[in-house]
Amino acid sequence: LHGKEQEEEVEEEEVVGKSTPGSREVDNHAVVVAVKACGLSPVPCALLARLKMQQSPQAVGREVAGMVAAVGALVTFFKPGDEVVGILPLDCTESGLAPRVTVHEHCLVLRPSGVDCVEAAACVRDGMVATAALQGLAGAGAAVLVTDAATSVGVAICQLAQHRGAKVVAAVGPGVDRETLDQLWPQSARVVELGVGGGNLVASCLEETGGLGVDLVVDAGVRASSTGGAPPAPGSPRKHDLLSALAVAGQWVTTHELLQVQPILSH
Repeated sequence: LHGKEQEEEVEEEEVVGKSTPGSREVDNHAVVVAVKACGLSPVPCALLARLKMQQSPQAVGREVAGMVAAVGALVTFFKPGDEVVGILPLDCTESGLAPRVTVHEHCLVLRPSGVDCVEAAACVRDGMVATAALQGLAGAGAAVLVTDAATSVGVAICQLAQHRGAKVVAAVGPGVDRETLDQLWPQSARVVELGVGGGNLVASCLEETGGLGVDLVVDAGVRASSTGGAPPAPGSPRKHDLLSALAVAGQWVTTHELLQVQPILSH
């Protein structure tokens, strides 16, 4: 497997799965996990370069689920035989593709009995993203707009927001995305299909909130304007649309790097 940095100055970087040496002594707070399932997500080479965490070779497979095989002397959360799921940290030198992996106990949680290993490894990353995105959610009765809602992350965000009692407006691209969400959502979520012939995002949000706007916007990328530049992806709203849909004192959570600001500039 290979991960390639998008910037021109960074060469292609080799990534492999490395096993844990069986003879190595377990650190005090470490947990050795016998891996049963591993999720493969894109290697964030650009982020690793900025944080100076690049390795050669670069380990892949960070989402793991399995059984605890051994624990360090000071581990208090787990014991051998426990079923766990977790995400390996960015600076981890081991790969989840190996039969066993050693990780700090704070990177793991107990796997729920109703979720098998494959499901746990597949959804733990999206679940973490959804949890982080909804940190600003006020609670029951709040209104949330989720763009690109038919993706795995979008589905997780919408379902978690609904579980917390929020009113959800899910924006999707035309065609298949709408059909996908129609099969998943309970009636409490409103699906807005963007693109040619699609619905008006701002009008839908204002209608759902009695003209007040949504309390939280979670987007997976927007375009600055409706003209010029590269063609926007279906289901990507304009930045002006999201700002117009926000309520007074509303919050906007974005994955777009160019729209993120330093904490000192955020009020």
